[in-house]
Amino acid sequence: MTEFERTQQMPGDAALVFALASDVSALNDWLPENVQVEPSDRDPGVLRAHAVTGTEERDEIGVVDIDREEFRMEWGGRDTDRYTGWFEVAQGAPGHSTATLHLTFRGDLPETASGEAAEQVDSGLRAALDRLASLVAERQR
Repeated sequence: MTEFERTQQMPGDAALVFALASDVSALNDWLPENVQVEPSDRDPGVLRAHAVTGTEERDEIGVVDIDREEFRMEWGGRDTDRYTGWFEVAQGAPGHSTATLHLTFRGDLPETASGEAAEQVDSGLRAALDRLASLVAERQR
């Protein structure tokens, strides 16, 4: 099992950050660029994800659970536990919050070994939180 986690300050209140981050129709606006997500039209909480890591491409069906009161969402594979993740936002001083993005990979996935795939995941988390911070800043204008 390999875990990745990044935390970043956000230029907005937790409610705004979480509202932007948890909009399943707009996840691709901030998620890592190597991951594309499409929500199911028929089954709320179900997502189809396409991920590229190094030279490997995967399509997975996943589920997402959104807790708007706790500003937390969790996800994972519907038929497998090879990957899971969570995102949460904590309120800071007025107009500021802290967002944390966490991923866990299990089994013989490329992400579980050190090297290029693991580095890609780590840099993807950082880039995703940067993109989310930019979306929050735009919304504040």
